[in-house]
Amino acid sequence: GVDGTVMGTFPIQEYSSGKTTSTTFDFEYDGRLEVIYADELKLRIFDGVTGALRWETAHSSGTTHEFPIVADVDGDGAAEIVTVENNHGAPGFNGVRVWHDKKEGWAGTRKIWNQHAYSITNVNNDGTIPAVQAANWLNPKLNNFRSNVANYFGEGPSPFAAADLQALDVTTSCDGYGSLVLGARVRNQGQAAVGAGVKVAFYKGNPASGGTLLGVATVTDALPVGGSAIATVVVSSTSFGTTEVWAVVDDDGTGKGSISECREDNNGASATGNLTCGVTTPTNKPPVALCRDVTVNADVYCTGSASVNNGSYDPDNGPSPLSISEVPYTSLPLGTHPVTLTASDGAASDQCVGNVTVVDNSKPAVSCPASQVLETCSPAGAPATFAASATDTCGPATLSCSYASGSTFPVGETPVTCSARDDAGNTDSCGFKVTVTGDTTPPVISCPTSPIVIRACAPNGTRVTYATSATDNCGAVPVNCSHPSGSTFPVGETPVTCSTQDAFGNTASCNFSVIVGSTGGGGGGGGGGGGDDDDDDGHGGGGGHDDDDDGHGGGGGGHDDDDDGHGGGGGGHHDGDGCGGNHGGGGHGGGHDDDDDGHGNGGGGHDDDDDGHGNGGGGGHHDGDGCGKNHGRNDLTATRQTTTHFKGDNCGGGHGGGGHGGGGHDDDDDGHGNGGGGGHGGGGHDDDDDGHGNGGGGHHDGDGCGGGHGGGHDDDDDGNGGGGGGGGDDVCGYCNDGAPVAGADKGVQLWSPNHKYVTLSLSDCAQPATDSCGNTLPIDTYGHVLRVTSDEVEDANGNGDGRTCEDMSIIVGKSFVQLRAEREGKGDGRVYTIHYAITNDAGLSTEATCRVLVPHDQSGRTVVDSGVKYCVGTGCPEGTTEGSPLCK
Repeated sequence: GVDGTVMGTFPIQEYSSGKTTSTTFDFEYDGRLEVIYADELKLRIFDGVTGALRWETAHSSGTTHEFPIVADVDGDGAAEIVTVENNHGAPGFNGVRVWHDKKEGWAGTRKIWNQHAYSITNVNNDGTIPAVQAANWLNPKLNNFRSNVANYFGEGPSPFAAADLQALDVTTSCDGYGSLVLGARVRNQGQAAVGAGVKVAFYKGNPASGGTLLGVATVTDALPVGGSAIATVVVSSTSFGTTEVWAVVDDDGTGKGSISECREDNNGASATGNLTCGVTTPTNKPPVALCRDVTVNADVYCTGSASVNNGSYDPDNGPSPLSISEVPYTSLPLGTHPVTLTASDGAASDQCVGNVTVVDNSKPAVSCPASQVLETCSPAGAPATFAASATDTCGPATLSCSYASGSTFPVGETPVTCSARDDAGNTDSCGFKVTVTGDTTPPVISCPTSPIVIRACAPNGTRVTYATSATDNCGAVPVNCSHPSGSTFPVGETPVTCSTQDAFGNTASCNFSVIVGSTGGGGGGGGGGGGDDDDDDGHGGGGGHDDDDDGHGGGGGGHDDDDDGHGGGGGGHHDGDGCGGNHGGGGHGGGHDDDDDGHGNGGGGHDDDDDGHGNGGGGGHHDGDGCGKNHGRNDLTATRQTTTHFKGDNCGGGHGGGGHGGGGHDDDDDGHGNGGGGGHGGGGHDDDDDGHGNGGGGHHDGDGCGGGHGGGHDDDDDGNGGGGGGGGDDVCGYCNDGAPVAGADKGVQLWSPNHKYVTLSLSDCAQPATDSCGNTLPIDTYGHVLRVTSDEVEDANGNGDGRTCEDMSIIVGKSFVQLRAEREGKGDGRVYTIHYAITNDAGLSTEATCRVLVPHDQSGRTVVDSGVKYCVGTGCPEGTTEGSPLCK
């Protein structure tokens, strides 16, 4: 308490130094101080009146000379607590920690705390130290130590700055009219300015020793810090002789003053003066030069000028008018410059020196370009160039912009600020905007303008290719279709939608249809069998003709045109229907009795349309023995070879061979020859065993495009054969026009190692292949192995994942291999690579590979392919085959 009694105690932990202390602060500004203290483990706030604990939190420090401080750390107008933390005494925190009220409700205070022995008056707000520290204990509110005061912010250089007035240059003179003129210079050497009206008392003798008052002067000017002024008073001369004259500042003649000063013991000064004054002829009184210090702002030329005259005067205004001159009196550059003032009355003069300080307080001039709008094709934005400038009256100004010219600006509106700073620290800024707009034009997309129509090659559809394109003013754009080109389209009409989108989200689309016709074609144009003797003249009729031009060739057998009793040659022609091509029989259809022996010859088919498909062989030649011979002919370009075979002694007449069909065969051994089989159109069969052959029938290949089986019969039993039948139509061979596509690698694993060969077919290793129409080609049927490679070799000690080439066994051309699951050594497993080929029915091949993985163990580690080290089969790399150093 105030009498020194203990108000209260609280246990703490302070083993480190025992030299900590506390600080106080009125956080709630309620007139009750709080005490803030930190020991080794806790930071606490106590009620300063009752000593009660109000708040505590964890804290760590191996203490020395320390205590919490209170200051406005973040400049928000509310006080914070600052502590230092370390783990020297106990585990905890390290660094500087700042505590504040969550609602920022603590009272405000100063933003500075400069030293351990801190007091409010020993440091200014700007961090400078006052030349003379004010005695804070003289102010009840500030009477503290190592503490700040709630809601006191220390305005001004010092909260307790005060004047210090001093008397100098005491003078005595006479005015020539019998009056005494007393004067003294008053200087303010304190830290606070003093207004005009300061009183100065003049005494005859020291007033402290009973001196007599002579008069009181008044200082007419204000006294700034460091400034001075002359105080004079004219009094009647009532004393005579020489004596000591005293001048006392801040004395109204009663010994009392009204100004608070840092020092009150230095207000007086004295000088010896003559107090005797009489009326004399006036003599010239010299002028008095009075100077001041002036600060001016620089002009547009970075110069400045001002007068330092502070009221220079001439006491007697003569003999000439007072003239004032100042040197230098011109425009001065930045900085402080002394100026000498001379006051002259023509007979006498006086001088003083004042300082002119020229400062640069003008902002630089900043110029920004106009806002600009750019278009771009890039989602990242567009580069913008611009020119900003800055000028300053006193030299260069540093210019900087928030975005440099040439920077890439994002799509949208971006503000740009350009700022300039001169050497004096003056700043100014300007701004503009860069607006980048993205592409708003949609792409242009192109699709087929009419439906794509194509015939099916398989029941599940046909692979169809088509062309689309898209352009955009910002570059290439992709086209995506609901059914990509090269897809397999089902039978029927399939709508296709294609679309594109550019980088800015602009879209375009188009549509078309793909129509796939159903499988199965009409009957091909084969030649018919021998014609019927329709006119009952005993001579055979001609074969059928494609009279309706439907694209299917006519019948084969000839007519006895020369009425010689021997059948003529003939043969239908197949014009082609877009499915199979021209496969009709040519001019060498039914046989002619060229040797007039009464027996018709066999005719061979002819490739009349030069389409590269030879016609089938004709019917047999009749040698007169009742049975045809095997005289069937195979054209050099024919794709099928057929012959007519007769046996038995009752050999009825298959006589017509059309198209690609050959002569018939007596399949039932009944002695009657069959009609043409196999190819497109052939001879008929004597179905009713009446000795008269039927017409030939067409052949159907089973590929979805084969034709009909029509053929003539000797319907009237007149012994003359009926007309020939239609041939087949082959359209879908083009599924083999392209090379087959290999299936995906299955990545099969071989486990466990038992030194035994395991047989692996290609279907174990890879997915099935497909033809160019997307139809499945069984890999074990269409594939064959070329070679097998492996990636492991033995090390210098004979260790390795396997026994080289002995672990692989193949038969080139087969669709299987034999492998052993050998592995050891490095521990990264072993990889067998099977190289195989897929060959379609047209002889086109595709080579592919699949892998057989042999892991080192069952830990799940990935099998690593170390490259080809040895090989068995055809096409092996050099140095890897059996007998090589790598493959023992």
